[in-house]
Amino acid sequence: MATRRLAAGVVLALIAACGGPPKSERPVLPPTVAEVWRLKDSRETPMQGRGRIVEGNYEGPGTIRVQVHDLPSSGMALDVAQKWRQLPDTVSFYQDHYFVVVRWENSDRDALKRFVRELEKHLGFQTAPR
Repeated sequence: MATRRLAAGVVLALIAACGGPPKSERPVLPPTVAEVWRLKDSRETPMQGRGRIVEGNYEGPGTIRVQVHDLPSSGMALDVAQKWRQLPDTVSFYQDHYFVVVRWENSDRDALKRFVRELEKHLGFQTAPR
């Protein structure tokens, strides 16, 4: 009986360890960023066993499209970041299990910087002082 309990405990511990970081109850994309950007619409696409992609469109002083890859591990996020090819009017960044792509149109550069900083904070990124 004790062996069975021990085996069950080990299996549960392994399942918990392989499940990746716990998912927060708050939404990945906040409804408002930096007090001027409003989330117009969003959608979530599960990636079978590989996390999910959350996309959203923000309106403010211009338009911003955000894509957050919420992956099972930081190693997967690093892999995606290393393979990503930069595009014009786009910035990408990653930390922990997130890889984020921000694309903008007709946006004020200072407002865009505030958007990125606030999104990083919302996602729990540890950022260096700027």
